[in-house]
Amino acid sequence: MHAFCRTGCCHPQKSCQNPRALQAEEFFDSLIAHSNHPPHEPHIYMYAGDFNAYTAEELENHITPLELRTLLRRSGDINPAHSPVPPLTSATVPAADYRGRLLLNMINSLELIITNGHFPVPPPTLRLYTFFRKPNTHSVLDYNLITKHHVHLIQKCEVLLDSLPACVTDHMPIHLNLDLPTSPTPTLKPSFQSSPPRTLNRSKRLKDKDTKEAFTKALAKKVSRIRPSIQKLHAQLQRKKSPHSPSQTRQTLKSHLSCKKQPSKS
Repeated sequence: MHAFCRTGCCHPQKSCQNPRALQAEEFFDSLIAHSNHPPHEPHIYMYAGDFNAYTAEELENHITPLELRTLLRRSGDINPAHSPVPPLTSATVPAADYRGRLLLNMINSLELIITNGHFPVPPPTLRLYTFFRKPNTHSVLDYNLITKHHVHLIQKCEVLLDSLPACVTDHMPIHLNLDLPTSPTPTLKPSFQSSPPRTLNRSKRLKDKDTKEAFTKALAKKVSRIRPSIQKLHAQLQRKKSPHSPSQTRQTLKSHLSCKKQPSKS
């Protein structure tokens, strides 16, 4: 079992160096286009990072009423100013509310679940903001997302409040704890040395009269040419003084049979 986390480029505003060349819509569209994680696949796909997007407490629209009984509602940003824009809203300069709508569109298209604010749902008095800027600006801009059919693996998701000094970052880390099943130790299959594949039997060509006659003549020429070598090797074997091993002897005969007759010099 492997978990894949796509991070690093999850900041659509910073990705749009040229608004005419790369818009926020293209950023989320590219994530959708390159996502393929069917339910039967053993890998776990997650998306995590600073999306710089407002989603408030809007529920993922692919969650059914039956699933909502176990998932419960997510605790998010309750500031009315931090709500996503209504669906089908267009914007020339994407702000956090517009990027929130694009993020939710991607979440609903890929059937992802926002894990922060869930697992467990914090008490109403505690808001798990992921962004803080002095003097008193709090919001949820960072998200951990996981496919819905892997939600059962989540043990806990925590926003680590005040875990890093403000001089380092104004974003809070999100800690996601998954119960990954361990794969059984693979058993090594015994390796049997298989015989090389048989070549096609071409002896049926000899059924043709002309082919058989040409082959017989060519073979007779080669045999007459290597007869002295065969007789020499035979004599050495009879005297048990052959300098070659049986395999070398076979190779010598094979090389003589395969070599072409050299043209005589005038």
